[in-house]
Formats: sequence, structure tokens, C-alpha cells
Amino acid sequence: MHARRTHSLNGRRIHNENSKWYSVFQYVVHQPAQELQENRVNTAASGGAANISRVRDKGCTGWLLADFIAQKARLTQEEVAAIRLYTSW
Repeated sequence: MHARRTHSLNGRRIHNENSKWYSVFQYVVHQPAQELQENRVNTAASGGAANISRVRDKGCTGWLLADFIAQKARLTQEEVAAIRLYTSW
């Protein structure tokens, strides 16, 4: 990733919500993907809270950001990183 753009994303992630999302940024940008069962409660569900379960990065174990980019035609490195950050929870 370009140093200036990485620094900008990095700064936003560090300073958002008391660094709550910094570990997600580090995972998406610098670490190989790992399948991981994730569970959370969705309080926005109609009719009350609902439990949500998913497998993060299913079928992509070991992939780096460059591997995700190779799969997504016509997207820049920064765009793929942003999509992965947005869809990570």
C-alpha cells in the first residue's frame, strides 16, 4: 500500500472510537487471513436483538491483501482494503 494512504487509513483507525478498530485495520492490511467463527448480537434487528454468526474470511486462509486485490478486477489496493475494513466486524 502506498505509505501516505496507509498512514492516513492508519491514523483514522487509531483515533476512531478509542482505537476500537485498530486491530481490524492491522489484520486487514498486514496479516494473512484466517477463518474464524465470529458471533455478535445485532440490536438493530426488528423485533429485538438477534444473534449473528459467520465465518470470517471463509475459503481465504493465508491470503494477504495482495491476494484479495488479485481477485477483485479494477479495484485499487486502497479500495480493497477499505471494503475489507468496512465488512469486518
